[in-house]
Amino acid sequence: MCAQYNEVPRWTKRYLSPKHLSAHAMVWTVVGDSFPPNRVFTRPLDANEIGFFYDAAFNGVTDMIGQGLLHTTRDSLFEFSNVARTWIALKRVFPLLGATTKEIDYEVPSASFTVAETDLAVIRPGEIELLTANSEAEVHQFVEQLISGPRQLSPNLLSRVYIFSRGDNPGLYHAVFHVAHLISDGRAILALARTFFDILSLPPTTHVPDLEARLALCVGSENLNPNRNLPLPSQRWRRAIGWVIHHIRVSKIQVRLELPSLSAVLTGFLGWHDYPT
Repeated sequence: MCAQYNEVPRWTKRYLSPKHLSAHAMVWTVVGDSFPPNRVFTRPLDANEIGFFYDAAFNGVTDMIGQGLLHTTRDSLFEFSNVARTWIALKRVFPLLGATTKEIDYEVPSASFTVAETDLAVIRPGEIELLTANSEAEVHQFVEQLISGPRQLSPNLLSRVYIFSRGDNPGLYHAVFHVAHLISDGRAILALARTFFDILSLPPTTHVPDLEARLALCVGSENLNPNRNLPLPSQRWRRAIGWVIHHIRVSKIQVRLELPSLSAVLTGFLGWHDYPT
């Protein structure tokens, strides 16, 4: 998943990087002659993303699930209108939450992301569900069903959030974030949850992050390789000299067990025995 420093809410600043905002913007292209606020952006998936894409398509796996638990006396925080406002703001910070994917027919295996500006400004069917649970075990059972049951995400819906109000404990709420691994990982889903609760509890803001700047941070890992634009012979030379330097450094590392007692402990632990001849 993937925010300018001036005049932005504090929940946005933690995920901004003013350097290189537009350095890789060329990997995203605008579809047709679209203009704000109806722009549509697309880019191919990189090799890492394509693996997650097909694993999800054929095996229904590689989805991430994160949970947050909040106790509040302000039940209005979890009214649909406020959760919807929060989710829209979250998609504008992390636009891949509102992306769709599709295969590229003329090049297999290959697929692409599509981010429609209009999709980031609305709640699409299935993105938010407000539910009730009468125990924590009931929430865990629901999560287990997400993991082992039929896949609830699709190429047209890469993220969902489920909000559970606890019938047995008024004021206690569970938020379950269900996100395709294609656009997220363990650390990213923690950032998503923290930002979600930040926005949820803050007053509405009129600030809208610049979509092109946000997408510039959502590039494939291959595009971050500083050597990718070098001629092929130069890339090979760098890999070769890198291997030589690595080999020299490794050859200088010597591990010595100089303490007999430590050696004996390791010998016993590993099951090495010397028998008299």
